[in-house]
Amino acid sequence: MVALATAQTTNVSDSACIFFGKQGMNIKSITQMLEKDNDALNTKIQEKLQASLQISKDIEQVTAEMKDLEYKAFKMKENESINEIYSKFTLIINGLKLFEKMYPKKEMEAKVAAVQEAKDLNVLKLKELVGSLMTHEITMKIHDEEETTSKKKNLALKAEASHELVESSDDYDQDMSFITRKFKKFLANWRDRNMKRGQSTQSLQQQRNNSDWSPRENLDAC
Repeated sequence: MVALATAQTTNVSDSACIFFGKQGMNIKSITQMLEKDNDALNTKIQEKLQASLQISKDIEQVTAEMKDLEYKAFKMKENESINEIYSKFTLIINGLKLFEKMYPKKEMEAKVAAVQEAKDLNVLKLKELVGSLMTHEITMKIHDEEETTSKKKNLALKAEASHELVESSDDYDQDMSFITRKFKKFLANWRDRNMKRGQSTQSLQQQRNNSDWSPRENLDAC
């Protein structure tokens, strides 16, 4: 930007020399005038650069403060894996490093949730902490999968037992229906036989009553 301003100043100076030369002004007067113009121009350029630099510093400060707030509000969300939380945490720390804002290692490690086994965070490295948390996360997932599988097996066994109970009930109903039909048939046959026997007895009695046959006479005949 300064080089461009210098080039523009040089072009202006050359043109000014030609113009003022035609007006009859000497070189010394022209040089003094151009030096004043250059000083004024350089002053304006410096002011603009300082203003731009101040704006950049303000933006940098605001961004750093936002990163600091993001770091302080950092926490693990529900259903967020260790890899995701660690990647997000790393991005925040790298952003803070760009603005030369650093935190003690102990404070950064304290931002991570509980570890499966009890360890001293004062001597534990961050990678070891993350590795331990990932191991714990995998163990919990395996436990959840096993529990889900066990529930599915229990439901399948209950459904199978219920199905067998229904089939057993159906078989029982069929057996009872068969026995009932057999019993009804037996009763009908027994009733028919008894009726036939009663008819035979009545017929024989009538024959005896109607004939002259008697046991005494038969004995006398003998």
